[in-house]
Amino acid sequence: MRTAFMATDKAGARNLYWTLCDGSLIFTSQLTSLLAVRGLSLALDDLGVAEFLTLGYPTGDLTLFKDVHILRPGRLLTYDGRNTRRLMFTESRRARGSARALDERPRRNCTTGWRPHRRCTTAASVGWTY
Repeated sequence: MRTAFMATDKAGARNLYWTLCDGSLIFTSQLTSLLAVRGLSLALDDLGVAEFLTLGYPTGDLTLFKDVHILRPGRLLTYDGRNTRRLMFTESRRARGSARALDERPRRNCTTGWRPHRRCTTAASVGWTY
């Protein structure tokens, strides 16, 4: 059984929306993309709409649509085909090292963790030039 992992950065630079449709995990950074998913019912969520109209943004993981959730900043979602689990991740210790060393960590992780038979995607709220 495969497990899908999705994470958002602490700053919440990008929204990440997710839902389940016929046992499949559907995720996107644009709610409008969900319109193209066959078999997905996009009924309005009364509480989500009320929050948006009152506050201008969602609280918790509510969106405008029922059963479509937003993954809040600094969260990890796992889905194993049966269950979803949301966790908040925190720093266990302060970052140490120079700016150059901190810049090298993501590069090293991508190059050492990359496997040619798997797709690798990374997103960050800061930019690196490669």
